[in-house]
Amino acid sequence: MYNGAGMWEQAHRLASEAMDHGELTNMYLAQAEDLETNGRLKEAERLYLTVKETDRAISMYKRNRQYRDMLRLVRIYNPDLLDQKLLDLAQELENEGNLKQAEQYYLEAKNWKSAVNMYRTRDQWEEAYRVACNCTSQPEMRKQVAYLWAKQLGGDFAVRLLTRIGLLDTAIDYAIEHCAFDLAFDLTRLACPDRVNEVHSKFAMFLEDDGKFAEAEAEFVKAGKPREAVLMYVHNQDWDAAARVAAEHDPDSVNDVLLGQARLAFGDKEFARAEALLLRAQRPDMAVRAYREAGMWEEALRVAEAYLPNQVHELQEEFNEERLKVANGGDVESSFRSGRLMGTGGASSFHKTKSSNGTESTNACFLQARELESRGEYLRAVEFYLKLQPESSSTVSTEETPDGIPAEICQHAWLHAANLAVKFLPSDSAAKVAELVATRLMNIKRYALAGELLLSVDRTQKAIDAFIAGEEWSKARRVARELEPRLESYVEKKYKEALKSSGQAETLEGIDIVSALDMYAEQGRWEKCLAAAEQLLQAASTSAAGGGNSSSKVKREHQRLHKYVAAYAATLIKESRVYDAMLLYKKYGAPAYTQNFNIYKRIFQDITSQRNLSGPDAYPTWSTLRNMLFDLTQNLHDNAGIQPEVVRIFERMLLVTHYYATRSALLASQQHDLGELTTKLSVSLLRHSDILPADKVFYEAGLQCREMGWHSMAFVFLNRYLDLVEAIEDPDGSADALDSTDFQVSNCSHSVRIYQT
Repeated sequence: MYNGAGMWEQAHRLASEAMDHGELTNMYLAQAEDLETNGRLKEAERLYLTVKETDRAISMYKRNRQYRDMLRLVRIYNPDLLDQKLLDLAQELENEGNLKQAEQYYLEAKNWKSAVNMYRTRDQWEEAYRVACNCTSQPEMRKQVAYLWAKQLGGDFAVRLLTRIGLLDTAIDYAIEHCAFDLAFDLTRLACPDRVNEVHSKFAMFLEDDGKFAEAEAEFVKAGKPREAVLMYVHNQDWDAAARVAAEHDPDSVNDVLLGQARLAFGDKEFARAEALLLRAQRPDMAVRAYREAGMWEEALRVAEAYLPNQVHELQEEFNEERLKVANGGDVESSFRSGRLMGTGGASSFHKTKSSNGTESTNACFLQARELESRGEYLRAVEFYLKLQPESSSTVSTEETPDGIPAEICQHAWLHAANLAVKFLPSDSAAKVAELVATRLMNIKRYALAGELLLSVDRTQKAIDAFIAGEEWSKARRVARELEPRLESYVEKKYKEALKSSGQAETLEGIDIVSALDMYAEQGRWEKCLAAAEQLLQAASTSAAGGGNSSSKVKREHQRLHKYVAAYAATLIKESRVYDAMLLYKKYGAPAYTQNFNIYKRIFQDITSQRNLSGPDAYPTWSTLRNMLFDLTQNLHDNAGIQPEVVRIFERMLLVTHYYATRSALLASQQHDLGELTTKLSVSLLRHSDILPADKVFYEAGLQCREMGWHSMAFVFLNRYLDLVEAIEDPDGSADALDSTDFQVSNCSHSVRIYQT
């Protein structure tokens, strides 16, 4: 009654008192399914809820696409799953192409990004932008979509779009932030030319972070910020590049480069070079300060007298105070430093750490030179500075020269003399002084300084030689390229010679691979040698196949490869590694080069002479030798210039190795009925005893004949073997003395190889 009236709750309450719970539930579920089938979904829902089957009710509404009712139940009974259900529903509708309804459910789930992406992936940018604009909780989304839309359009269309929606500058910022510099350049060039330099600058910083300094330099220059390019190179201590950019684009930065180099030079205690750089930067005050901080008071005073006369008095007073401290037993470290570099007794006792006559003479030369310089007698001052030199002009690599004078002091004095000569003496005299100083600098291994000094007096060739002597190859190349292009080949030649003398074959390979091949061979690095030669051959073959080269190049490279193969094979044979030599020709082939014939014969002779190759395990060796000789004979037939007699000899060798390989294969099969065939092969080898070890082939044939029961033949062959052994052991024995009566009517060779023991 209750069920018929649709009063499901009352019916359920009554039935639950009289019926089993499971039976009751099944009855209601069946009724709910019938109602669903008849389209009476609301009543079916009541039944499902009555028996607490909420999931079935939710699924029912989903099956019937009654999404609102489905979500209503989810909100009531599974609120934690509401967002996920909304997303699942939206994705399902999206896959069906029902985008508007999918959008509605994405937004209810507060998943604006998915709604935007749904339209964006289908190129419905207007809809994607509309959704993004409505997203008040994420205002940045509107800008992101506009940027992506513009990026997809590109060019003038992107500019029009962004101008229309008022987000042009924002899109440019986004493009820069996301490293989309092509789009940023398009937008700025078409609509915001005032921001083009900004994009160039940002692009340059991106390239700098990526280590692409040359490209970054170009972008900095385009951005009108060459100083940033200079600082980039200074940061990476690429002084040549920094100086070049400064000279070409930002003269005001030249001094910054010089100052950076000077700081580095002072840190490395290259005082003369640091001073020269500071003077070029017109900062003698920094040179004075650096010398003073290093305790080099004499040098500080010298620079001050020449460039800052108003500071000389103050410096002299400080110097006197320092001397007084030392005299009173003050700063020991300062005393040591001053004594080493300028003397603790001032002008009257320069470098007085020793009391030898040589040291006193050195002090006198130095002081006299200073005095002459202060009076303007520069020629004589230069002469006295140049008297400060080691007793021996041999190479000095220690801290001090042979007579106890530090090499650094000699270097500094010589460079100062050269500077004076360049400033105050005639050009010819200045050049001679510079060349003399450069020679002395090279004697104490200051090659880079010598080269720079020679460049300052236009001695380019000698400067390059100095850089080469110090293995400053990059400087030598740069000088040759910029000042004397005709010397570039000279520098490369010297570089190759240096690599050869030092055995740096890998480096040489990238410059002169042919010379590298010879070096690999000389060093016994045959694998590297052959691999490099094979690469040359492959490159030539590829080029010829593409029409870029004639076959003559391929032929030449093939001959080059086999020149080294033959050399390696000869080395292996000398080392009694004939099997490895044979494997070489298996890998690289056996060309019909006449110069290789003796190697092929030697491989054949050494293999056939081995006593351990008569069993079944010898097949791989005989097979390899056979393949090598087969390749050779094929190449011989293709070469019409080879004498027929030579071809016949190698064909016989091929036949012999084929017999040996076949015999080993038969022995390996272990079939008794093949014994006769195996023995016949051994007997057949007797026909070739003139190219095989005769004692070996007769012995093997005799033994096998005896095993087969061929006693007459076994007797004859073994008797011949004994005759051969006697001839071998007899110093005066020869093959001519052998009795060959038994072989008169046979085709066995009467000429045999005799090896004296």
